[in-house]
Amino acid sequence: VTGIAGLSQAEVARALDRPQSFIAKIESGERRLDVAEAMRLAAVLGTTIPDLLPDVDINTLTRPAPRRSRSE
Repeated sequence: VTGIAGLSQAEVARALDRPQSFIAKIESGERRLDVAEAMRLAAVLGTTIPDLLPDVDINTLTRPAPRRSRSE
């Protein structure tokens, strides 16, 4: 993660107002990001979510089915 922008874990953590261990756990795969965290991390690193997740093909992700109304 931090290699994308050439920043240290401490620098990225500081920009996110999180402890350095937060970034270390993301990089080691011990912690996953929610969408909001991924968006903020991408912004700090000056990149996009697809660039953060190169192994994920965003074109094959499925969308949730529309909710049915109670009257159906």
